[in-house]
Amino acid sequence: MSAQYPAQPHTQVQQGASGLATASVVLGAVGFLVGICAVVGLVLGLVARGQAKRGQISPARTTAGITVSAIALALNVLGGIALVALLPDGGSMTGALPAPF
Repeated sequence: MSAQYPAQPHTQVQQGASGLATASVVLGAVGFLVGICAVVGLVLGLVARGQAKRGQISPARTTAGITVSAIALALNVLGGIALVALLPDGGSMTGALPAPF
């Protein structure tokens, strides 16, 4: 005698609608070189997270996009601070050029 188990509800995540999450990962990676891309990638990742919570897309790529974009943004901010700190006169550009004569 075999036991019959009740059917499990099947929830399927749409894989075709994950374009925002993919764009978030790609822009986060490009954001290591171009700072504004990290910001756009983070925004797209947060929008995609809303879709993931509704079950429209898989949350794994969304989390990766947010993480990569946030790290790229943080490194860009730290690099900008370090660049300003390393400039002569504390980042002030007045008097940095010699007189023309």
